[in-house]
Amino acid sequence: MTAPKLAPIASLLLALLCTPIGLAQQPIPIPQSNELHIAIRMQDESGEPISDLSTDRFQLTANGTSFPITVTRPGDRASATVPTRLLVLLTPTASRNNTDILERLHPFFKRGWQVSILTASSTQTPYAAREQDLKTALQNGIGKSKTVVQAIYDLDDFQGRRIVFYLTDSRQNLDDTTRKAAAKVTAMLYHVGGDIWRNFYGMPGSLALVTVTSDPASPLPDAPIYVQSIRDVREERTFAGARRDAIRDAQGYYDLKALIPDEVTAVTLGIKLKVNYCVNAQPYIEGHPAPDLILARTK
Repeated sequence: MTAPKLAPIASLLLALLCTPIGLAQQPIPIPQSNELHIAIRMQDESGEPISDLSTDRFQLTANGTSFPITVTRPGDRASATVPTRLLVLLTPTASRNNTDILERLHPFFKRGWQVSILTASSTQTPYAAREQDLKTALQNGIGKSKTVVQAIYDLDDFQGRRIVFYLTDSRQNLDDTTRKAAAKVTAMLYHVGGDIWRNFYGMPGSLALVTVTSDPASPLPDAPIYVQSIRDVREERTFAGARRDAIRDAQGYYDLKALIPDEVTAVTLGIKLKVNYCVNAQPYIEGHPAPDLILARTK
């Protein structure tokens, strides 16, 4: 006697019942990726911004894998794709000499910058993207008590271009504590009231010479890379001069973005240039430790 054939539905049910439960419940691992940003500031040996670099000038690799990158730049309008924060530090003397500070900051608001002021009484206003909001905060004493170093360190959580204006009396030198704090959060520091002749000291001889390459067998070109962690300070005689230079320096600023696997702990950034240049590079990932960054010259 021939065994009866199972109906298609019964066959399917039997197959499901015979499938090991452990295998059916195993989740499929989903690779995790993070959006990595690398803030780049490029200058030539004379300190002038390098403003004409296209995406193909940059190469990002990790563990032998190349990652596609996109490059965005600061703009001249409020719709700029790279956000910028400006922290203005006022000393008592500077406060008396800059009673029109809001008027002087107007060009930054036109470009969509976020601005905060640390007053001479050590009160820091919230960052404001509108001139009226900053004016209201100053008039009503809205803000938190901060030291100069604390206010600078707060920039560390900001993903974008970081700038500090330190306004002092023309006879006052910039202290090392402020200088080091700005360097730690990779903020460009403009000392308003400083000695402009100091801008020419140690350029580029005091900068670190990078000889690291992702391929040790591939020799670097003769032209070296000079790397600075924005430990350099731009000395400015006037506020107008600092404002002009801060806007101009944006021409050499690049924001690189790439998706990298969660397990990557170090990335190599190659920059294709045949001339000597100075570069500042700072990686960051929102809510996640950033990988170590290695700079290399590529062919």
